Amino acid sequence: SSKKKRASGTNSIINQGADSSFFGTLSIGNPPTSYNVILDTGSSDLWIAGSGCRSCDANTPTFSSSSSTKQVGSSFSITYSSGEAAGQLISDTVSMAGFAVTNQVFAVCNQVSDNLLSSPVSGLMGLAFETISSSGATPWWQNLAQSNAWDEPLMAFQLTRFGADPSAQSEEIGGSFNLGFTNQTLYKGDIDFQAIPDGQETYWIQSLTKLSVNGTQVQLPATSGPSTYAAIDTGTTLIGGPEDVIQGIYAQVPGSRALTGEFL
Repeated sequence: SSKKKRASGTNSIINQGADSSFFGTLSIGNPPTSYNVILDTGSSDLWIAGSGCRSCDANTPTFSSSSSTKQVGSSFSITYSSGEAAGQLISDTVSMAGFAVTNQVFAVCNQVSDNLLSSPVSGLMGLAFETISSSGATPWWQNLAQSNAWDEPLMAFQLTRFGADPSAQSEEIGGSFNLGFTNQTLYKGDIDFQAIPDGQETYWIQSLTKLSVNGTQVQLPATSGPSTYAAIDTGTTLIGGPEDVIQGIYAQVPGSRALTGEFL
């Protein structure tokens, strides 16, 4: 049999709300319709807001079916730290950065928590592993990686920062989401690839062996084993962890103080 053609691609992304979220654009259906989606390595489901979404902004594009849309017939729900979404599973062709997955299962959600989406974002693309997929569907990226569609089985983010810029607009250049390659113009030297611990292909898990702030080391609960695991999450703007470790981080930040729930 002939060797399957492989490739790589880049999706330019937008920084929304001074580093609150980063979104890219994908297309669904035949003919294709474009939607902006938060790119989230901390979850594994793709969903788009449906026309019945009451919490969505009036100018937020909602899902429109196409000639290739198929009903899966199962309900869907997912809960994040910032809200939840629920709806029905369907399948269709989903494309991004020149790559297409036919019959990709995803959800159309008419129930979306207030403030979970901000226009012009229509949904969320989970980029973690199938093992934590609420729908049970294989994530879009994993379908591509498993089919050897990419030059290299990897993804890479370059993210901009505007949180400290008082003149930042609601939308700024966000960087890039690279699929199947790493952009060597963005770094020097060789990448030190760190394997996910055995059996932990859920989130993008790394084992922390040392943590320091401005050169001062923060005490960790252990240097090996599950209590050292941390997830790399493009969909979260916070550092989460054991209270004493987080206190140790901010103890090295001049002027920092603990906030109450009213600031969340």
